[in-house]
Amino acid sequence: MQKHAARLAAVLAFLVLAAPVQAEAPADVSKPAQQEAHQPEPGEFLDHARQIVIDNFYNRHGLAAFETILTSERQTMRSLADAESAIMRALPALKASHTARYTPDQIEYYELMDVFRPAGTDQRGHAIVPGGSVDYAGIGVVTRNIDGRLFITQIYHGSTAQHAGLQTGDEIIAVDGKPYRPIASFKDRAGESVTVSIRRTADAAPIDIAVPVAWIQPNTALRHAIRSSARTFEKDGLRIGYLRVWTYAAGRMHSLLTEMIASETLRNADGLVLDLRSRWGGSASEAADLFLGRSREMTVIDRDGQEKVVVARWRKPLVAIIDQNTRSSMEIFARALQHAAVPLIGSHSAGAVLAGRGFLLKDNSLLVLAVNDVRIDGQRLENVGVSPDIAVPYDIRYSAGADPQFERAVAELSRKLMH
Repeated sequence: MQKHAARLAAVLAFLVLAAPVQAEAPADVSKPAQQEAHQPEPGEFLDHARQIVIDNFYNRHGLAAFETILTSERQTMRSLADAESAIMRALPALKASHTARYTPDQIEYYELMDVFRPAGTDQRGHAIVPGGSVDYAGIGVVTRNIDGRLFITQIYHGSTAQHAGLQTGDEIIAVDGKPYRPIASFKDRAGESVTVSIRRTADAAPIDIAVPVAWIQPNTALRHAIRSSARTFEKDGLRIGYLRVWTYAAGRMHSLLTEMIASETLRNADGLVLDLRSRWGGSASEAADLFLGRSREMTVIDRDGQEKVVVARWRKPLVAIIDQNTRSSMEIFARALQHAAVPLIGSHSAGAVLAGRGFLLKDNSLLVLAVNDVRIDGQRLENVGVSPDIAVPYDIRYSAGADPQFERAVAELSRKLMH
């Protein structure tokens, strides 16, 4: 079992998603207001996007339906908006994860730009994003439309939303009296506060909460969220540690998780709840090694006596949480843990296990495209995913911050520690 888990851990290195964006025609921009991009002709945009897909999509045999839709759409295309809509209708025909177009009115656009591009510029030195850095004004929440209502499904640890008292499961009614928009609601408001109107039960009157708006640099914010998630708490005389791995695509993740495992916050815990309900995958091979490897801990001491742990391994009891947000290399990581007899608690993972790459289109939108298939010990996880050992349903609507998957994980870890 340990050898099998080690093979799985090694394969994780294949899913290095942080490849550079291929920037064909970036616009000149300045922070905080992005300059208006050159508006390509409809045919120019469509041909460019089509060619990227034809040249790079991992499954040549899966292109026919995509081509058929574009051919049909081209006959009635009159504007750039028509061309953009054509691409959006054609991409689902590829039937692949890691395949979608994102625009600057989406949080995902900025987060994925920070995953897939070099720091601020393409190889020709042109600025891709405002000020040469990827950032946006926001409060640190992720939302989802469920049955026509907008709910907070994730709140980044350490974000202004968390500090202000917003909770997962809150229904967002409005921001400053207007419909919530993930980017537009906070544009030009960094350093100020907005009033977020939320509802905590279906028939309750709205509650107004003042939330500061901050500039969010995605990779930095996600690293901060991982660091801020770490805690140890007492339960039934046991010291339970907790760490949420929001991403493994933010850079320097091995160093960060090594630091967290060795930190005062976690190293005295009796066991650990590892939360893999993430935003993005990345390359989690080193993460698997941190929890399944056999290397010995190593500390270096400088001439002033300052110590730093450079190699750390978690050798105490462990359980992990997964759900539909556990995707890509996080799913391979979860499977490696499962094969090493680490219990998985939660719900089925995304089944999104391909290797993706980012391409900047001529309207400055971002095309993420699956460019390689992935097999683990000869088996595909795409459209398959990972099933938990202990299934725990979680209806997040009006949950007021309650988390039954976390509670069950704590109970399972406590059981392991007491037996």
